[in-house]
Amino acid sequence: VLYGDYLKNYPKAEEYYRMALTLDPKTPYRYLRLFEFYRYLLKDSAKTKAILEEGLRAIPGEMSFTSLLETL
Repeated sequence: VLYGDYLKNYPKAEEYYRMALTLDPKTPYRYLRLFEFYRYLLKDSAKTKAILEEGLRAIPGEMSFTSLLETL
């Protein structure tokens, strides 16, 4: 969050978000933060959709991911 929201160092922010997912791939919050990063800061629709799909593969049936995919 620090690198993305405040320092605007987007490559470093993505690196740390990805590292967090590697360390704990079963926590929905980590995918949701990366979703917000891709959607609102990078404005990258392909990565936005891909992170939700990745989250569903890691945590099948996660309703927040399914709901957000429907809005894209």
